[in-house]
Amino acid sequence: MKRKVVIDGPNPIPYETVMHAAALRIRVAGRAASRAQLGRILEVSEADHVTVRVIPFVLDDFAGAGSTMVHLGGAVPRLDTVVRDAPHGTAFIDSEAQLEHFRKLFRRVREEALTPERSRDLIHPHLSISSETYRGSAAESAPEVKVVADFVRGRVVGGKQQITAGIDFHTYSELVLWPFGYTYSDTAAGMTADDAAAFQAVGRKMAASNGYTAEQSSDLYITDGTIDDYLWGTQKIFSYTFEMYPASSSGGGFYPPDEVIERETSRNKDAVLQLLENADCMYRSIGKAAQYCS
Repeated sequence: MKRKVVIDGPNPIPYETVMHAAALRIRVAGRAASRAQLGRILEVSEADHVTVRVIPFVLDDFAGAGSTMVHLGGAVPRLDTVVRDAPHGTAFIDSEAQLEHFRKLFRRVREEALTPERSRDLIHPHLSISSETYRGSAAESAPEVKVVADFVRGRVVGGKQQITAGIDFHTYSELVLWPFGYTYSDTAAGMTADDAAAFQAVGRKMAASNGYTAEQSSDLYITDGTIDDYLWGTQKIFSYTFEMYPASSSGGGFYPPDEVIERETSRNKDAVLQLLENADCMYRSIGKAAQYCS
C-alpha cells in the first residue's frame, strides 16, 4: 500500500503513535493475522523515526479516552491538520485554536503512555499463543511487577526485611501453595529442611481451616519467577499462594460468579488469621522457636 512508503520509503517522515492496550486484544481477521499485525508494529517500532507507545489497562482514565485522532504536523505549524474518525464520518481540523487543543491533548496522552521500551514489552506476549508464559524482556520489565518488587525492597529497615509472611490470592483450584515452584525437591539452595517443614506445617494448618488442598507449588506444575519463589528466595518472606474457589473450571474457573465473593472471602478468614498468628515466628509451628526466633 502507498501508506507504507511513509514508514518504509527512502525518505521516511517521523511517525509517533499512542494506542490503548485494548487495541492489542482486538482480533480483526483471525489469530494469525492479528499476530502478524502486532509483529509488524514491533518491527517498525525499532526504526529510529518511529515511536510506539501504549497506554496500559492500569490507567483507568486517560486524556484521549474514546477518541481516535491523527495529528499531521510539519515545519510550519499553521499548516498542521488533525484527522478524527467519528460515527458520522471523518473530520479534518485545521483551525489554529482547535489545533492547539489537540496538540495539548496529544502531549497529555503521550505523557500518560508507557515508554517505547515498556510498550514493546507489553506488545510482545500477544505474538504467541503461549503468551501467558512470556516472562518479559528482563527481570521486572512489567511495570506492576517492578512496583511490587520496589515495595518489598522498601520494607528493608536497618538491613532487616520487615515483612515476615504473606499470601497471594489467585483463582482457581482451592489450593494452598508454598515454594519452591521451580523444582520438585522439598529443599534446595536457600531452602533448608527446617524452612520447608515450617512452610508445610503452617500451610497445612491453613488448608485444614478453609478446606483447600495443601501442597508445594511444583506439585501443581513447574513454574519459575513466581512471587512466592521471589519473596522467599530473595527476602526470606514466608509467602503462600491461595488458589481460591472454584475447585474446577465447572464452577466458573478464573471468573467465578460475584454471588460467591462474600462466602469465599469469609471462608479464608480463619486461614489468614492462622498465618498472622505464626508470622512473628514461623518456626514455632515446628517447635523450633528458640533456635530461630530468639
